[in-house]
Formats: sequence, structure tokens, C-alpha cells
Amino acid sequence: MARTLPDDQPTDTRSDSAQTVSRRTICCGVAVIGLPLTAGCSALSGFPGGNPGEVTVFNNTDSTITVTTTVTNLEAETEALSDTTDIAASEAAKYNDVFESATRYRFEAETEDGLSESYEWDLPSTDHYLYITIHTDSIEFEENGP
Repeated sequence: MARTLPDDQPTDTRSDSAQTVSRRTICCGVAVIGLPLTAGCSALSGFPGGNPGEVTVFNNTDSTITVTTTVTNLEAETEALSDTTDIAASEAAKYNDVFESATRYRFEAETEDGLSESYEWDLPSTDHYLYITIHTDSIEFEENGP
């Protein structure tokens, strides 16, 4: 038998906890959508709070690798970065403020097991980012900027 409500009763029969879950769901959704923007994974200009001249080396393999990363300013013939580090599986090494000026750079990445690759880039400004991804059988370079 259907229950009828008096005319002065609200027709919304949800409990307060059901409404809280709805607000919580919305808040979680907003946080999930906003997370990539605050993590610097956005193509929005400026990257507020970001680090100009960032180079990030990702380990996209199933085991820890040792990677030597070298960045050379070709115009000045100087090394802007030279580092050897261990990177755990699915982790990254990040280098901030690498670029000295907007000029041509050579990026080299070499793993301890002999996988190596180089990449040259005419950097338009120092507020740019280079992502180096180490795969099991290849190394990939990706430019990014504001």
C-alpha cells in the first residue's frame, strides 16, 4: 500500500546522510578532475608554482633501472645537467631549473644495460619541460611548455 504525505510535508524523502553522500561525491569528483591540473600535467599556460626548465625521467619498466641523464647547452658548449641515478619501477627522477637560456640543447639518456638515445631541441624559452620515458626497449622524448 502506498504511503501518502500530508500537503505540508516536503516531498524529498532522502535522509541527511543521503544528501551528504551526494555532496561528498561531487567534492570527490571535483578533486579528481582538479588533481592533474595541480600536478603540472596540464597544457594550461604558466604552470603556477611550477619549475621552469624541468627535465623529468620516467621509468616505464617493471624493475629499478640506473639512468645517466646529460643535458648539454650546444651554443655555450657546457653541460647543464649530468647525473646518474637509480629510478624504481613506475617512478621518476625530476631535475629543476635545468635550462640556462633559450637555445639549442642535446638531451642524452643511457641505462646501465646499454639502452641509449639522444634528442636535440631548439628551446624557445626556459619555461619549458622535457619528459624522457624509459621503456624496456626504447627511450622516448616529449617536449612540453606553456
